Amino acid sequence: KSTLIKVLTGVYPRDTGEVLLDGRPIDPRTPLDAQRLGISTVYQEVNLCPNLSVAENIFIGREPKKFGLVNWFEVNRRAQDLLRQQMDIDIDVTQTLGSYPVALQQMVAIARALLVATPLAISNWVTKQFRFELSALPVEISWKRSDRTMRAKR
Repeated sequence: KSTLIKVLTGVYPRDTGEVLLDGRPIDPRTPLDAQRLGISTVYQEVNLCPNLSVAENIFIGREPKKFGLVNWFEVNRRAQDLLRQQMDIDIDVTQTLGSYPVALQQMVAIARALLVATPLAISNWVTKQFRFELSALPVEISWKRSDRTMRAKR
């Protein structure tokens, strides 16, 4: 499972087989390639920055800008909207991520994946009773060991 996730997200190269997304072949060679294809991963261990705000963690590297500068009002507003509307979470997004419990930090990681990945968000851990179900994303994945073909479709 971990190797498949790393192939899908461009961490490991694909050695054989074919990867299809929405019926089209893809070959992400780097994590940035995967993100450009709309593929993101939520890892079990929180891999965000606890010293940055919740909003900064969600938008890091993708901050909305105005006149070439980060538009902090928009960063905070959009982070708040994403958490409220998509995940039913109402927190102060200007507070540092580390000030919240690990379970909430994991939800922020999921929110970041949703922001990055419209077609495909992958998790290597089981979600329990979250108000938001990662599995509710309209994605189907199948892995055929016989011909080493992975197919992902919405």
